[in-house]
Amino acid sequence: MGEPVLLSPVMDIKQKRFPCCYAILPPLDGILALRHEHHLTPEEIVRVAVGVHPIRFPHINVPAPKDPLAAKFSLHYCTARALEEGRLTLDDFIDETRFNRPETHRLMRRISLHPYHHDNIGGAEVMIETKDGRRLTTYIDSAQGSSYENPLPPALDRDKFLQCAALALGDREALAFYQRLNLGELA
Repeated sequence: MGEPVLLSPVMDIKQKRFPCCYAILPPLDGILALRHEHHLTPEEIVRVAVGVHPIRFPHINVPAPKDPLAAKFSLHYCTARALEEGRLTLDDFIDETRFNRPETHRLMRRISLHPYHHDNIGGAEVMIETKDGRRLTTYIDSAQGSSYENPLPPALDRDKFLQCAALALGDREALAFYQRLNLGELA
């Protein structure tokens, strides 16, 4: 046996908060921040404009994905589902019923993507226009979980673990496993 590998900030482990293309993560952080801060509902939204670095643009500019798997690369679909539910989970890319919701597709048509003029390839600018005339904006420098400087908060890390583990173990067993891991019982 060789020496154990110790993790350090130099290795820069990255976590994906959402199960979609990495380039969509910063826009989703901005979308959800504005949704939460302003208590937005999809019915209030006239349009959403998202800007990303030109290198990211072609990967996520999929306004009408053909199926749930293709939707993992659609900023339009991911944004619509996040606005509707306040989150994005694996079920959004597995469940045909969610993918085919008419409300989701109507909301997708109100979402646009454009290349922005920042040097930061990992950021995003988000603007949401509401029916009452508000133009809500934010800039995300990097996605949560993208670095040690911007880690996933413990509650989001726990939620992601439980969502993934529940697919194989079921909800109760996933929670029990998570609790055992956190208490060090498996070491």
